[in-house]
Amino acid sequence: MGGSVGRGMAGRVRPKTRTLPAVTLVLTGVTAAVLYANFLLDWVLRGRTDAWLVVSALEAPGQPKSTLLRVTDAICAVLVVALLPWVRAALPAGAWRELVVWSTAAFAIMATGAAIVPEGCPPGYACLLGTAHLDLVLHNGSSIFSDTALYVGVAASWLATRGTGPQWFRRIAFWGFWLGGIVSTLVFWLSLRAEWLVGATQRVHILGIAAWIVTLSVLAATRGVAAGSWRPRAWQPGTRRTRPLSDADPGAYNSHGAGKGRNWPSMSPNIASTSSASKACDDWSPSAMKSNGAPRRMAPRRSGRSAAPRPM
Repeated sequence: MGGSVGRGMAGRVRPKTRTLPAVTLVLTGVTAAVLYANFLLDWVLRGRTDAWLVVSALEAPGQPKSTLLRVTDAICAVLVVALLPWVRAALPAGAWRELVVWSTAAFAIMATGAAIVPEGCPPGYACLLGTAHLDLVLHNGSSIFSDTALYVGVAASWLATRGTGPQWFRRIAFWGFWLGGIVSTLVFWLSLRAEWLVGATQRVHILGIAAWIVTLSVLAATRGVAAGSWRPRAWQPGTRRTRPLSDADPGAYNSHGAGKGRNWPSMSPNIASTSSASKACDDWSPSAMKSNGAPRRMAPRRSGRSAAPRPM
């Protein structure tokens, strides 16, 4: 009866203990996505002035909100990296999972680099010489590497979940890679002569990345938390405590001789029964393993007691 009550209580408590980490992960992903799509913040703070400029130009020296936009990029990168342990726990083990994690981490690192080193010239000026040209090369290189790494991770996510799911995640990864990664990138490079189209295409590309960050956070909340990755290893279901019970611990055993609150193995050659019907301990037959029709509870052998070896 006590066991059934314990199981019932555990069934009620466990979802509550998972709710807070799950909500925190989703909020982390949503916050990171909003910060990555920081051109929306620029629209809110200063209106539609230069609304279709390339986003990198909005972060160039001399722009009104350049420092704020660069800081939001860096904070977004930190939040994305914070999601990765739960994302890794949510995906099936294998090389594709590792590629997802490390590609997403590379995206965050290189996005931070692009924020630290902005374009060297304000909009309308050509960075052709000296330090300004070097900053332009480093910024563009970091941005391209960052976006490429993220979409490599998107493709790896689809490959990692082809046979296992979840189906919704696999479908988002598939369409996100082809529409957000391939199609929008091709349109961007094919429309370089039309400034407004370049800015619009880049914003669609950024929104696709932001949507993917939210998708990773939902996966982490629904699968990563369920896998127990938010808890230390010793707290996870199925983890057994190996510290032996001592004779000096009077509360270590219940009335049936089983350890309280410990997930001990049900039977092994080094374990003897300490129930009231201890006379049957030397008999390993199936009938002797029951007491009054119920399976006998087993507990670790206490020091000073001996157990008859189980016949081979």
